[in-house]
Amino acid sequence: EQIADALLSKCPEQTPVDRKKTIRKLQVSIDSFTSPGAYSTSPKWEGEREVPFVLIRENQRIRGIIDSLILLQDRAIVIDYKTGQPSENHQLQMGIYLEATRTLFPKHEIEGLIFYPDGTPHRYSL
Repeated sequence: EQIADALLSKCPEQTPVDRKKTIRKLQVSIDSFTSPGAYSTSPKWEGEREVPFVLIRENQRIRGIIDSLILLQDRAIVIDYKTGQPSENHQLQMGIYLEATRTLFPKHEIEGLIFYPDGTPHRYSL
């Protein structure tokens, strides 16, 4: 629930009922990544996992795969899961993910969360 609250912290306009529904969806999503068989081909939630993209930047193609992408009414949330300790490379990678997501959803607020083994989210935005 702590992770879901972090994701929804910028959505005060949601009604309590909508917030509860969204938290349930997010909890199922997060649980699906932390349970055995998490990477099965039948996700238990609405959203996308392992989203491939190609970003064109200065005539170069940057290819990648976003671990999870959650779309809310006016927000897109990029989630990346890492092992080990935070590093500058992870921040650079998230920046690319956010830029790619911005090209797909130009009218959405774009936010990124990196989760490390301790469960604490590291927040990024454009």
